[in-house]
Amino acid sequence: MRVTVIDALGLRASSDTVRVLVIDGEPPTVAVTTPRPGGRLRMGRVGARLTGTAIDRSGVRAVELAMHLVATAGFRQQAGAPLCAWYDGKRGFKVRSCARPVWFRAEVRKGRWSFTIPRSARIFAGTWVLRIRARDRLGNVADDFSLRKRTLVPFELLPYRR
Repeated sequence: MRVTVIDALGLRASSDTVRVLVIDGEPPTVAVTTPRPGGRLRMGRVGARLTGTAIDRSGVRAVELAMHLVATAGFRQQAGAPLCAWYDGKRGFKVRSCARPVWFRAEVRKGRWSFTIPRSARIFAGTWVLRIRARDRLGNVADDFSLRKRTLVPFELLPYRR
């Protein structure tokens, strides 16, 4: 950028060229589309598909999900429980601190993300809570979990039905 100043007599003075670098400090905007908060999601022939949006000016590098089981037949997690049953993003569970989610990556394409829980996964039907976070190409992370922003979504996972 160059700055040129003109005085009342019409005389000009210009600065040397200066480069201005604007750094993006904003995290991506992310949300869950499916399932809806408090909604139901049924395992289908290939599994259950989770979807949403992820948008950022500099580009979205990664979207990660974490899901933990809250209740199923004969089990309800107690408020403040130290351990959670986290879906590992593949075929089963990891039991560990509720403060340390097990994150797994979603596929991201053109402002949308998706992840399919395979029908072969050893996952219980019941009430789950899904969290989402995203990282842009400059390293900014969106990890503000809230119902209002749809980055923290409780839902009911229903079993496959033929």
